Amino acid sequence: MRLLFFFVGVFLSFWTCSAQVSPTQLLADIDQLEELIETKHIRPYRLVSKKKLASVIQEAKDYIGAKEACDETCYVALLKIVAALRDGHSVVRTSSREKLFGFMPLTVTWFKEGLYVTRVPDSRTDLLGSRLEAINDVPIDEVLDKIRTVLPHGNDSRFKKFAYAYLRMPGLLYGLGITNDADRASFTLSKNNKTVNAVFENMTDEAYEQTTFVHFDDLAEKIPIYRKNYDDYYWFRYDADLKIFYCNYKRVGTMEKERVSQFANRMWGQVDSLEVDKFVFDIRNNGGGQFARSMAFIQGILDRPKINAPGKLFIISGYDTFSAALDLLRKLEVKSNATIIGEPPGDYAASSGDPKSYTLENTGIEVQLSSVFHPSVFPNDMRPKIPMDQFIEISWEEYSKGEDAAYHYIVNYNTQIPEKASSDKYTDYLGRYHYDEDRHLILESKNGHLQLEISESLTTPIYTGTDGSLTTEVKGLSVQLGNGVTVLRLPDGTAQSFHKTEDEKAAIEYLYEGNIEKAGKLYRDIKSNNPKSRTLRDGAFSNHALFAYFKKRSEDRTKASEIAKGILKLGIELNEGDAPFCEFALRFY
Repeated sequence: MRLLFFFVGVFLSFWTCSAQVSPTQLLADIDQLEELIETKHIRPYRLVSKKKLASVIQEAKDYIGAKEACDETCYVALLKIVAALRDGHSVVRTSSREKLFGFMPLTVTWFKEGLYVTRVPDSRTDLLGSRLEAINDVPIDEVLDKIRTVLPHGNDSRFKKFAYAYLRMPGLLYGLGITNDADRASFTLSKNNKTVNAVFENMTDEAYEQTTFVHFDDLAEKIPIYRKNYDDYYWFRYDADLKIFYCNYKRVGTMEKERVSQFANRMWGQVDSLEVDKFVFDIRNNGGGQFARSMAFIQGILDRPKINAPGKLFIISGYDTFSAALDLLRKLEVKSNATIIGEPPGDYAASSGDPKSYTLENTGIEVQLSSVFHPSVFPNDMRPKIPMDQFIEISWEEYSKGEDAAYHYIVNYNTQIPEKASSDKYTDYLGRYHYDEDRHLILESKNGHLQLEISESLTTPIYTGTDGSLTTEVKGLSVQLGNGVTVLRLPDGTAQSFHKTEDEKAAIEYLYEGNIEKAGKLYRDIKSNNPKSRTLRDGAFSNHALFAYFKKRSEDRTKASEIAKGILKLGIELNEGDAPFCEFALRFY
C-alpha cells in the first residue's frame, strides 16, 4: 500500500456540521480566527492586503449570518479566509478538513497533460491511468478554479501538489456548488478514447481500514529511479558506467533503520572514494521536515569541490518540494554551484513557515498559522518561486512509460561553463561594500578571477557574458560596476546599489568565526539603532548557530560546539530572554 504518495491521517467519521454548531457559534469562531491571524501569524499581510482579507472575512460573516443552520457552504466560507493568506503553511488541518467534508478513495496526480488517476481501491484498478475530465458534469478547469479559492497556496506548484486532496472531499465539492450531494460525487474519466462516469462515496474509517488500495506503480512494468524505494527518506545509487552518483532525498527527517547522520557519513565516504562526474541530489518529492537534519547534506556538498562545480552538481526540484526542503534549496541556490532543474518548489523564494496549531473554540476546527518568516539572501525578495536553470515538467506520457526526463537531461548534459571574469580588470572595485545591517557584499580575487560573496550567505564566481555583462551562478543575478558603487540586478528584476565600507568585517562574520565579543558589540549597536531589525530575530540566531557548527565541525567539533553555544547565548541576550528557538537549540551543542 503506497501511503507516502499522499498524506492520510487518522480518518474521522463524517458528521453533519449543522447538527452541532449554530451560525452564531461559527461566527464567534471566525472572530477568533481573525484575531489569531492578526496576532499569531508572523506576516499575515505579505501576500494579501489587510483590506482584501477584511473583505473576505466580512463576506464570510455576511453569508453565515444569513443562514438558519450551518452546512458545508458555511465551512467553505471559513476555508476561504485561511486560503486568502496565500500561505501554504497556514491551513485548516487535514483531520479537520476530512471531519468536515469527508473523504473519497480516489487519488489523482498532476501532470503536464492534466490530472490522472494514480491510486484506487483494488476493485477499481480499471480506472488507473484515466484522465479526470469533469466532476458531476462540471469541467475540471471550472472545478479547479473553485478549489483555488479554498486551497492555501503561494504559487502554482503548491496548488498542483494539493489539488488532489481537495478534489476527493465530497462535502467540499458540495459546499462549492460543484455537486448536489455532500456524500458522493461522479467523476468523468477518459482512457484509451473511452469515457466512463465513476461514482465515489464518502468512506468511513472502518471501510478505509478494510480496503486494499492499488497504486499505478504497483502494476507498472517499469518505474524510473526516483519512484523506487518510496518508503525510504534517503538512499543513493552509483552508476559506474556513467559515473553518476544519485541521492534521493524524500523527507527532511531521520529513519530508525539508519539515522540521517549515519547515512550521510556513509554516502560521503562513498562519494569521496569514487570517480564521480555528476552528483544528482533529487528532492522533487521532498515535502519538508526538520531543517536541521538537512545540514549534513548541505554542508557535505559545500565541502566537496569535486562535486560542487558547474556541470557536476545537479538538484532536481518538483512541485512537491516544500518547507524544510525549500529552505535547503534556498541555501544551495546561493551557496553552491548547482544546476537546478525540474519544477519550482511550492512556495515563494522567501516564505513563512514553522506553523503553530490553534483550535477554534466552538467547532473544534484546528488551524495552523505560520510563526516564522524565512527570508532569502536578497532584500525584499518577492519572487513567487525559485527559478529553474532548466524547467522540466513531468508528463503523463513519460510517467506511464517509466521514463524520467529530468534524469535523462542530466545524463546528456554537456558542460558549458562561461568565461570567468578576470579580477585584473576590476582591481578598483575589489573590497567590501555595505550590504545590510550585519552583512557585507565582498568583491575579491580568487585565483585571478572575480568572485562575489555576501557574508556567510552567498558565494559565486562572476562570469563575463557574451555582451560584456557580469553574470553569476544564481539565475537572474548579475553585477554592474561603475562610479565607485556595485549594483546588483536581483533575480526579481529589481536593482540595488551598494557603497564601499571601511569596516574590516561584518557582524555575522565575527559571529561565525567565534568572536562573540566583537559580534555582540555590533549586534547591540544594531539593536540600539533598530530594535525591530530582522537580524536580531531568535530564529536567525538559532540558524546561525546551526550553520556555523556544520561549517566548523570538520576542523574541530569541540570548537564548533562552543561557537554555536556562544551564538545561541547572544541570541537569547539580544531577545531579552524571549528566545525559544535559541533556548531549545542550546541543548544540542
